[in-house]
Amino acid sequence: MIRRQAPIKHPEVKLMMKVIPVFHTPKMKSTIQPTFQIASPCLARILLGALLFLSACDRESPPPIARPPQQQHGASTDSSGAPLSYASILADEHAGVVVLARYGDGYEYTNRDLAEYLQFLAPKPLRGMTLAEAATRPAEEIQDWIARAVSDRVLAGEGRRMGGEAATAENLEDFKNRLIISFLGAEGITPPQRLSREDAQRRMELNRGDYTLAPAVTIQHLFFSTLQEYVLRPTDTQQSIIDASGGDPDSIWQVRDAETRRHWLTSRESFRLALAPRVRAGQRLLIPMAPEERRAIRKQAEEAMEQLRAGRNLELVGAELGFAAEALEPLGPLPAGDTALAPEIYNTCFAPELKTGETTGVIETETGFHIIRLLARQPGGLTPFETAFQRMRTEEEKTDTDQAVYAFLEDLCRQSLTFDEATLMDDQATSERVVARATDELQWTIGDLMRMDTHPKYWRRNVEVRKERIRGFNEIRSQIGAAEARRRGIQERPGYQRAIEAARDSLLAEYALQRLIEKRFTENDTLLRAYYQAHIDRYTAPPLYDLYEIAKEAPSPDSVQRIRQQLTQIKDSIASLEAFKTQALQHDFRAYIRNATGHRDWTPAAYRTPEIERAITSGPTGQVLGPFTHGNEHMLIWIEAVQPARPQPFEDVRSTVIEERRDEMIRKLEQEIREERLRRLDFKPEFP
Repeated sequence: MIRRQAPIKHPEVKLMMKVIPVFHTPKMKSTIQPTFQIASPCLARILLGALLFLSACDRESPPPIARPPQQQHGASTDSSGAPLSYASILADEHAGVVVLARYGDGYEYTNRDLAEYLQFLAPKPLRGMTLAEAATRPAEEIQDWIARAVSDRVLAGEGRRMGGEAATAENLEDFKNRLIISFLGAEGITPPQRLSREDAQRRMELNRGDYTLAPAVTIQHLFFSTLQEYVLRPTDTQQSIIDASGGDPDSIWQVRDAETRRHWLTSRESFRLALAPRVRAGQRLLIPMAPEERRAIRKQAEEAMEQLRAGRNLELVGAELGFAAEALEPLGPLPAGDTALAPEIYNTCFAPELKTGETTGVIETETGFHIIRLLARQPGGLTPFETAFQRMRTEEEKTDTDQAVYAFLEDLCRQSLTFDEATLMDDQATSERVVARATDELQWTIGDLMRMDTHPKYWRRNVEVRKERIRGFNEIRSQIGAAEARRRGIQERPGYQRAIEAARDSLLAEYALQRLIEKRFTENDTLLRAYYQAHIDRYTAPPLYDLYEIAKEAPSPDSVQRIRQQLTQIKDSIASLEAFKTQALQHDFRAYIRNATGHRDWTPAAYRTPEIERAITSGPTGQVLGPFTHGNEHMLIWIEAVQPARPQPFEDVRSTVIEERRDEMIRKLEQEIREERLRRLDFKPEFP
């Protein structure tokens, strides 16, 4: 019962370079297991979220919410009679407890729940947002946050009823130990900054490619969209949507609720999603306008272009046309090679003919019409030293911190562990005999060692070697470190228990999802072959080119022009492949290529920059191409032969097909399961 908002009317359009989902669902294990096991990346994500959670909790935390019986249930007006909206509720700091959604008969989600979600439990891009900041977001985006939070809580309840508490106990205990140790280790460690400026300079010289920036442009943009928004109704079917799109399902550009009011410059191939067989009320589709409407939009863009040619300001023209202020803000720097740009826009922006401060004509793409002003060009080259130096310092600080935490645990383990040497050296010792202890509560038996590794009798027969082996077990270090952290009172820090509860719910929701997916997942050779045929483009090997190269290195910016002139002279002297090989043998600065007379063998076109890729795919065989620039290298290329694209045999890519189909099916099933659970979710307040 999602309330639908009015469609967005042109030209209130906004720009988006890359469509990034607001929510990130942790990826399930790639293999469906008969017994539950949380993947370690999932646990790591929970740990990272909880660490951020704890750091946020060092601020004053709101008390637990006690919901009074007189709270507002689905009120649709405020005290003055004005209609309520998410914006009015969330922006009002004195709104009290207001129900934003109900799930079935037993659970209500309030503005206070949303505040806690945004402060501590939301994905990183949202975490820390206040309700006042949330009030500025579109209502459907807020509904998406609520739906996700409620879905996680509902699934956690199902996981608990399925017996997930016992199944996730070990994972939760492991999480607790990691969390408390990380918090303990990080708070008392200030790693030394050992990297000197001289060392950083040498590192940049040795790894120039890692610190080389691609050329980039900064632009200002007017986008006249020819995609109209269609909001799904509860009565819609797949056929009715196809009819609405003019009978062509491939013309639909599908977006999720949280991505509405956003438009982009990207091509259809990099964004268009297949129309799902299941549709959901409130979901939004972008459908191309009819030809006559597209012509009207083109005329509007051309009229705007005439005003710009007459000397009027782009911001003023855009404002008069109704463009939002943020849609007119500078965009960039956009690096060369950015595949999010439609080809027509990319080619225009990076063409040398377009000078800084100039405005393009009307550029037509599949999504509409664009007028672009080039604000700045950023030449390629090395990253500024100070920027690179700070990046190296940050990376080294993280490494030093990790090493310091490891050393702290190692030292703690050496101080705490005592051994029963007789048991340790008894190769006939039974599994229940205690071999090491830190306290009366923390002790480990031969059986514990066998669970972590093997019986000590299989280790080298030396008491010190065996002791060192035991001290090195992560599980033992983790338990000793956690005990020390608890002794210091880390578990009493504000928000620690709430972090643990959030982790428990995440584990239970993951457990429930995996169990539900197991029941629905099917796989056999027929399904795999059908998937392979339906996605044959994925399993088609790209064209390969038999290439020869001559490359010279420009050690400094001052030498670039001289090196390129030398390559141009070499190019003019080459008339055949044999001449190319001779020149490669004389001039290529890379020994392994020079010794092969410049031969790179069969290579895909995308092995270098977009400029080189375009030249290779469109260039004729038997001619010298270039010179091209790649980092601090400058090169000539000769194409000897081309091997066309060809599908790879099913048996050769069978394992890849299995993995990709499984991942796709798991994502689809997870979405279906979440949607099933949310059919009873009723959003409040009722908008007029």
